[in-house]
Amino acid sequence: MSITRARAWLRIVGTIGVISLMMRINGTVALADSQVTLGRDRGLAVSYWPEWQVGAEVALRYQPSQAQFPFTPTAAQVDLHAYEGAGESATLMAVLYTASPLGPGLELAASAPLTVSFAMESDPTVTLFFDGDPPTLVRPQPLYLAVRYTAGSSLSVASPWFDAMTCVSQGECWYREGTGSWAEHHAFWFEPNEVGFPMLRLFGESLGLGTDNSSEVEAEADTMLVERIPDLEQGDQTYLQVGSDGIWGDIVSLVRFPFPNPPVSGAVPLGAELILYHYQVASETAHTQPISVTARMVSVQWEEASANWESMAEGWDAMDLAQTTIPGYDAVSEPRDYFICWDVTEAALGWWAGEPMHGLALVSRGEPNEGLRHLGSRERQLAWERPVMRVTWDLKIEDGINMLFVPHVSG
Repeated sequence: MSITRARAWLRIVGTIGVISLMMRINGTVALADSQVTLGRDRGLAVSYWPEWQVGAEVALRYQPSQAQFPFTPTAAQVDLHAYEGAGESATLMAVLYTASPLGPGLELAASAPLTVSFAMESDPTVTLFFDGDPPTLVRPQPLYLAVRYTAGSSLSVASPWFDAMTCVSQGECWYREGTGSWAEHHAFWFEPNEVGFPMLRLFGESLGLGTDNSSEVEAEADTMLVERIPDLEQGDQTYLQVGSDGIWGDIVSLVRFPFPNPPVSGAVPLGAELILYHYQVASETAHTQPISVTARMVSVQWEEASANWESMAEGWDAMDLAQTTIPGYDAVSEPRDYFICWDVTEAALGWWAGEPMHGLALVSRGEPNEGLRHLGSRERQLAWERPVMRVTWDLKIEDGINMLFVPHVSG
């Protein structure tokens, strides 16, 4: 585990507090060739839940790919933060559940309780192994991985980290306090787009090909277009910008990707997501409002080194392809970074079908002089700060096993 940046940040979220720090988490475990790792977070931890109490659980939905079945879960991993005032130890369990329309359903398997000791403000990565003979899932189906706080301080405890994603879809994350009902992510948090994925990972043994059903590709070109300096070329900058201010006027960013190769022969794309890293610079630490940014199809050819406001002449569609929100900042808070994402499935399916891949324009829909927001460009030194397009695939794999999975229900 390595720390590249640390920031203290505090926000009260309804009756549920989220205290946020920032670090890059690179904890990994050694896996056999037949094992696969399932994870949803992007490795950048920004927030934790100090009200995590005895009996509480955090659950994350997983759907192993068609090529990863039959699938036998073997272990879970959780990144913890022992913030100031947390107890000296916590006893945890990993629990697997079937998926129901209302979140986690029947219990499939559980690890033995494990007591973790930690120093103040430490950040252990904890691995929990499933007991005995965990069930093998023989046909593609979703499941939930949860981490339960079973014993420890009744007042405060180390908490799971949450990552920097702003776009957790409905039904992916659930929370339960004690023996209460499960609450969905968007109903549980007061500002759900400021709390990302819980940093839980599931390890399992695959008897199939083991191939994931998603792939990511970095941008091949990106640049900014500046309204007030229409002949300015910005293709070599280490950042992109969106928004508007009194000096530069409107700024629009362009980004273009190659289409990733299918992970297996015959696979076809199901969906696509554009993900950019947003960071706040020192000159923008005053109070800001959230701003809405749309992705639109670019309709003309362009080159990174020569594109500018004048040459593009609004060479993108008037219709919005996708929209997202960059969160605002409280003037008294520390700066905080996010991963911002747009659903660009419509564009990706068109490119797959042979339409020209001219890329996407990122256009603010806010008021004039709303301020500028910084996004990482493909020139960033750190790979995880560069733009990516993530494509999800239908692998078109038939498992050939004529069996129904019957879950084990723990007593």
